[in-house]
Amino acid sequence: MSVGEEISINKTVYKEVTDEATGHVSMQAVIQTDHIYHLGISKVEYYYYKQPVVKKIEPNAGLVSGGTQIEISGINFAYRPEYGVVPHCKIGKKVVRAQFHSPVRIICISPPNEDITSPQLVQVSLNGFDYVDTGLLFTYYEQPILSNMYPISGPESGGTQIYLTGNRIANMSDPWKFKCRFSSINADIPPKFIPAYFINDTTVLCSSPGGWGRGVSVLVQLTLNGVDYSDNNF
Repeated sequence: MSVGEEISINKTVYKEVTDEATGHVSMQAVIQTDHIYHLGISKVEYYYYKQPVVKKIEPNAGLVSGGTQIEISGINFAYRPEYGVVPHCKIGKKVVRAQFHSPVRIICISPPNEDITSPQLVQVSLNGFDYVDTGLLFTYYEQPILSNMYPISGPESGGTQIYLTGNRIANMSDPWKFKCRFSSINADIPPKFIPAYFINDTTVLCSSPGGWGRGVSVLVQLTLNGVDYSDNNF
């Protein structure tokens, strides 16, 4: 029997019949056919899951323009879209859908936010309705604009103090995140990362790494969060 198939059911019913001449009442059997349709069985399931537990977010800061990839580590992450179990992140009041990587890791892309004065609370949900307060904060900052670097050369042994100047340089001096990246332009050499030192909102200091070899030119960029790098040409 298929869904939507018409089914005919015959049944016998009895009706009273009155003889108009005598007034006698009798019972008469009548065959009645009913038509019904097989609609199938509608099954509605409610799916229970464990609430996720967040241990760490990395990085904990990003650009006001958004687009920073935030890695969220913890346990009990899940992805079961057939039950509406799809991870979401809420940063402040803005909600973004997360990318599920494993039960211990999801990725969220930070939404734009112009508020650089107040860190934003990070929350996580597996259904887009029930959010877990992670107790962790995400801070927004403006992209630094670098306009000058001096000196622009140094010995191959490294150790030269290099000053990068510009504006909108925030004081985020975590050495694991606040760095200068030295990327070779004319040689196939992996980039090198050196801690940056905040001097003021227009100047930072980095020491040149050694081991490049004579004649190697490099691009020097600044990151405040270990992920997003400055857009400059020196």
